[in-house]
Amino acid sequence: MPAGKALVKAVPSGDSICLVPIGKKAKSGEDPYCYLAYVGVPRIGTPNRNEEAFAFEAREAIREKLIG
Repeated sequence: MPAGKALVKAVPSGDSICLVPIGKKAKSGEDPYCYLAYVGVPRIGTPNRNEEAFAFEAREAIREKLIG
């Protein structure tokens, strides 16, 4: 993604965020993701895997800092 301003659209996990560029129309499903390097967070559960302890809290901590 080129340098510029963006809004945080979503926080899918404690080490990644979904961005929406400001002033640029992007097609649906093409929003860039930003992965935070060297951040160790617990894994969020899936239908095939149990959620690790504090995974939800890690995601919410990042979400509260970046959104609102």
